[in-house]
Amino acid sequence: MQSSSFGPKILLGFVSLYSIDAFSAKITEIFDHSYVDLSLDQDETNIDEEGRSLELKTFKDYVLSATSNSTTLGLLLHCFTDGIILTTSLFSQQDNDRHSNSILIIISLFLHKLPASFSLTSILLSQRLHTKTVLFHLTLFSISAPIGALVTYLFSHVMDHSDPNTGNSFVLLFSAGAFLYVSFHSFLTCHGNTDNTLKDSQNWSFLMTTIGMLVPVLLSILHDD
Repeated sequence: MQSSSFGPKILLGFVSLYSIDAFSAKITEIFDHSYVDLSLDQDETNIDEEGRSLELKTFKDYVLSATSNSTTLGLLLHCFTDGIILTTSLFSQQDNDRHSNSILIIISLFLHKLPASFSLTSILLSQRLHTKTVLFHLTLFSISAPIGALVTYLFSHVMDHSDPNTGNSFVLLFSAGAFLYVSFHSFLTCHGNTDNTLKDSQNWSFLMTTIGMLVPVLLSILHDD
């Protein structure tokens, strides 16, 4: 694989995680508002004697309860990204070191998620959600990272079949861009503040930042042609 193709793939990993992080904040905000409106519309028949919400009736209600909860939705997107990083980090290991290192990575990920699961449970219980609803949220939290890892593995497998020389290399370069974003995301704060007076400037900041990252790639492609 030519070294000139390294940059766009690394940039793709960076922009992908940057976009996920930025849009997750927007999606969380939208669902959070709808969740508040839904809570205001509930009558007293949806509350039990202890002040907790009653058990949900359909699977759709459970899904909506998770997607409309800003805490749960944010953690689901974060865990999905962790699954991507987990798979790409395993691909970066040599065959003789992959088994031992994979165990260490999985243990580290488990220890990283353990306090988050306790925190999520405490927050959901403080919101007076039904026990089964809390368990459903925790189930989604538990499987989001494996789903992210599986999606990344399948994508790498498809790339490997289409071109065996670039399958794993694409995942590794994408991972490099993802790790760059994890390292430098604190400098990209265009989506961190949700004040109404700053929403327009934040949207423009995200757009201009993304364009600023893509323009050099387009210029390099045109120059090579």
